[in-house]
Amino acid sequence: MAIIIAVGQLFLWAALYFSESAARPEGMSPAQEITLHITTDGLIESSFETYTIPLVSDPHYEFRDFVARDAEEEVDRIGVFETTFTVTDPNEDVGLFLGYNYQINEVRVNNTIIKAHTVADAWGLASGFSPSAYIIPKDILTSGENTLTLESAGYLTKRAPTYHVGDVANVLTAQAWGRIFATDLAMVAVALMAFVILLCFVMDWPKEDRPRITALIILLCLWSARDLLLLGIDRNLSPRLSWWLYHAVSYSLTLALLDFSLAWTGLFNRVRRVLWGGYLVCVILPAVLVINHWTRWQLTDAGWLIDVWLTNILAPIVIVIFAWDFATKRPRETIVALLFIVCASALLIDAVDDQFGLHVPFNDNLYLTFYFAPLCGAFLGLGMTASIAAQATRSRRAVLEMNEVLEQRLAEREKQIRTQAKSRAVLDERRRIMSDMHDGLGARLSGIVLQTRTRKLPYSDVPGAVQESLDELRLIIDSLDSAGDTLAIALGAFRERIQQQFCAAGIALDWSIDEGAVSARYSASEVLQIFRILQECCTNIIRHAKASNVAFALRRVEGDHPIEITVRDDGCGLREGDNPNGKGLKNMAMRARRIGALFSLQNIGPGVEMCLRLPREHSEA
Repeated sequence: MAIIIAVGQLFLWAALYFSESAARPEGMSPAQEITLHITTDGLIESSFETYTIPLVSDPHYEFRDFVARDAEEEVDRIGVFETTFTVTDPNEDVGLFLGYNYQINEVRVNNTIIKAHTVADAWGLASGFSPSAYIIPKDILTSGENTLTLESAGYLTKRAPTYHVGDVANVLTAQAWGRIFATDLAMVAVALMAFVILLCFVMDWPKEDRPRITALIILLCLWSARDLLLLGIDRNLSPRLSWWLYHAVSYSLTLALLDFSLAWTGLFNRVRRVLWGGYLVCVILPAVLVINHWTRWQLTDAGWLIDVWLTNILAPIVIVIFAWDFATKRPRETIVALLFIVCASALLIDAVDDQFGLHVPFNDNLYLTFYFAPLCGAFLGLGMTASIAAQATRSRRAVLEMNEVLEQRLAEREKQIRTQAKSRAVLDERRRIMSDMHDGLGARLSGIVLQTRTRKLPYSDVPGAVQESLDELRLIIDSLDSAGDTLAIALGAFRERIQQQFCAAGIALDWSIDEGAVSARYSASEVLQIFRILQECCTNIIRHAKASNVAFALRRVEGDHPIEITVRDDGCGLREGDNPNGKGLKNMAMRARRIGALFSLQNIGPGVEMCLRLPREHSEA
């Protein structure tokens, strides 16, 4: 826990060192004291009081006008700060750098105005914290000592910033960096926080995350409002209304940071209910101070003290809460924890700097000159965007992993179902075939036995009848063995048996299977009908065709019957006296219709071609 806090402080102070160094001209060394003249018209010649004001550690020059504070009515007491600087060559371009433009009405060099008189915000809550730079005209400079005067708009407290006179490029570069850190990045921070607020509103958050998101939205809204007030959005309001608005937002922001830390970490949920009443106090307390008609002096001091001490008490608690949560619950969210700690530390450092005037460690001359907390709004916006993106990424990864697991389980289950369905289909086919074998083959064998006993079947015909029954039995066995296989594999078993018969008859068999038809798949009962058709065709060729060659082909064609089986011989063909509607051919056509196939038989010159076109095959699923 201590390590993450130390790393956060190291990062914050490194950023402060870089920003303060970049926003200060090289060689800048503020004078240790400056002269203040109290006048009624802003002219040194008419001054009636003169003071020597030392450099304070903020760093700036400050004078508290107790005469103006104690006066019953407002009096004209204008403060004009006077100092000198040396120019060696008045023909060189010389620039003037002011640490801030806060409550500076007019700037003169050698009694010549280089910044005209403007109405400044006497309350100083929302403007003037960025540095300013001016190019001093060459014609008003003299070789040697020159006079610089700054007219302060402060009534109760008269302030002058640190200054530097030197090379124009050096001065303008420092002023540009200072404006980036004091105003430009603050505006970027407001834009980033507005984006995160919009993102939080449009996303559909789980119920358990909504308290955290609500606390985050409140924090970002208040942080953005405070940044806008520091940028001067309230400059057209009345002084007292502006004072109330700034302090109500500032008090609520510190409380919202504590509320968010508790909501984000899930600690002390009951305490959060009390904090809702605290928001009401943060709004009412500044209003009570304004309504009591306190003087500017009293309002400024009271509001400042409450703001500083509220931050001094709550900001360290927030830092410890975030560090404890990182160390115990979220060790992987290092960047997010660091950003939260840096943001809380920035508020704390700004408050302590208002009290004591801090400087960068190990560099006593590099004081903190502008508020760093507004810039941290950008870090807060980036941190929350990163956190939301990381959370969305983790959720998406979890969903994808869960989907992958579910898909695997679904695929396994589908595979099991397909296997079970295939097994059931095979069993059903086998039952049907066994029933067909019992009804068909059994009846045929019984008929052979009966005809033999009654001597209706000559003994010389018995071997042929038994052979036909054996062939039928082999067809049934082949169809059962090929259940679940492709048609090409099933026909391979048929080929082994039929080729022996062709060889015995002196007929050469040419076997061809097209690659497109290899995957065709049919049920066992359909394969049995195909076998019977082919067996009848081959038997007719052996008995009647007087052929020398037979060509068998399995291929895929176009149409609703895409699988085609052809058996072609080079025999004598169908003669005019042959009956094309004989019993064998009728059985072949009937079996083809039974499985939804198309059957044809035709002369092709020398020989006959039998064509069997099968319907669309079953998919492997």
